[in-house]
Amino acid sequence: FHVKGDVIRSAVKLKPLVKLLLSVELWIVTIAVEYAVVFGIHNEAGIAPTEESRSITVPYATFSRLAWSLALLTQIYLCEAGLGGPINAFLSWRGWLPISRLTYSVYLLHYGIDIAWVAQLRHVWQYYLTLRW
Repeated sequence: FHVKGDVIRSAVKLKPLVKLLLSVELWIVTIAVEYAVVFGIHNEAGIAPTEESRSITVPYATFSRLAWSLALLTQIYLCEAGLGGPINAFLSWRGWLPISRLTYSVYLLHYGIDIAWVAQLRHVWQYYLTLRW
């Protein structure tokens, strides 16, 4: 059972108009979910300068990462199925190749650099995680 292949094959078999409507609808929903995750509980306008209650922050903290990952997963499937349109063309641009190799190299090297930095410290490095409840 190969879920990815089944999903993509079923998306390719759809009629062109249904494919277009489905892809536009899914792109709108996923972008809205990602926007809600990033800007969901923030009060940037300053309309109500009160601190959010636990009934808002706990569900947001619980489900925001899951919602983000599912939205991103849907966008990846849309691009794989050929329903990405200009977004897929932009993300597949060959100009990203040097930047992607550079960032992957930094990812591979950063752990050793962090270890070397911590080893040269003269005092214990303490990391405090502060939570607002």
